[in-house]
Amino acid sequence: IKINLKSGNSIETVVVTVTVYDVKIPKAEDANYGYITWVDTTMQRICKPLYDVERYSEEFWEIQKNYAKQLYIERQTMINFEINEVLYENASLNSDNEIVYDYSVLDKFIEIYMQYLKPQKICGMHLFWRDYVLDPMPNNGWNQRGLVTEILTVEDGKISKKTVSASDQQTMNFYEDYLKKLYDHLCEKGWNKYWVQHVADEIDSPIQYQQAIEYYKMIHRIMPEAKTMDAVRKEASTYFGTELDYHVPISYMYDESYRTYDKVNNGENQVWQYTCLQPQYDYMGRLGDYKLICNRLLHWYSFKHGLCGYLHYAWNRWYNLAPTTDATCYGSFPCDSWIVYPDKENLSVYWSIRGICNVEGIIDYEIMLEASKKNKKLTDSTVSLLVTSANSFVYNTEMLKNARKELLKIASGEN
Repeated sequence: IKINLKSGNSIETVVVTVTVYDVKIPKAEDANYGYITWVDTTMQRICKPLYDVERYSEEFWEIQKNYAKQLYIERQTMINFEINEVLYENASLNSDNEIVYDYSVLDKFIEIYMQYLKPQKICGMHLFWRDYVLDPMPNNGWNQRGLVTEILTVEDGKISKKTVSASDQQTMNFYEDYLKKLYDHLCEKGWNKYWVQHVADEIDSPIQYQQAIEYYKMIHRIMPEAKTMDAVRKEASTYFGTELDYHVPISYMYDESYRTYDKVNNGENQVWQYTCLQPQYDYMGRLGDYKLICNRLLHWYSFKHGLCGYLHYAWNRWYNLAPTTDATCYGSFPCDSWIVYPDKENLSVYWSIRGICNVEGIIDYEIMLEASKKNKKLTDSTVSLLVTSANSFVYNTEMLKNARKELLKIASGEN
């Protein structure tokens, strides 16, 4: 193929050879490899400042459609919604003074993403967080205290919000009712088999583990066809076992506890990996000042260790910073939450080079799966040339290209 490259008044002709391998990669909706990022769909803090659009306006829903289309290109297989935020906003009381929920906004979110993203799963975001409000354990750091949440209460014929402990009986009664009503609605819409519920993120103390497992049990009892999923620490598999359907340890903690995680990674229960503001230094990640190969090889790491998917905590969570001028996250983590950038004019986003590299790694994973069906031993040894563990991998891009070519040959039956 001849390609003409033009620069100013000069034109240079370059001859390239394109080799096509007979390897079929599944569409995103049929992907074998799971992928999710925390997408700020409700856009409460970014809609007006960054897009000059009112929430739930016609333009707002156009942004959602464009987000969904972009996420499809990025091969995201799950989408998350801030269910408490959406459902609390328009809650009301019936004649019996009971709380009822208006699902119309949540339904519109789900319908748009089901149409344009075609996700394998839809997720309710975290119900609880580590306490820094109630402080029932003043001699412990906030991350060692119990879990808290915000619930709706009825006082003097009015609905109000209240921050409470996860262990409070009032909290448990609230979520018994709340999740039952939500599940009944999901069943009516035919979405109950798609649902995944998050309970709490990155918990790491005995009291938090005890509280979380009670809510995993509650979810499985009230929402029998739903799944549970959370980002967890290295010891979490010994606490949760099969009560947690998707275990998602941060990559270096999986490295430190892979034996216990591998016991629950059995198909019914899956183990993924995630990266966030950590790990750093010698570990793979997708921070803006890391080499791009670190982002791509995360998915080679998943294949090597039999991990079923990858979670990254952020996609468009720009918050009050300015994505067009300030490339830091929380003031010190370059680009970590900014895989895309706001495109105000087109009510969409600009894609980053790290996002492109991420998708290439996800496609590499699918190629590895196909290659493994043809020759598992050769596939495994080829992958091991690039990746051993979360902090033992090769930076050489030429080796990456050659290894990928070898995998394509294996997958197509040439080797």
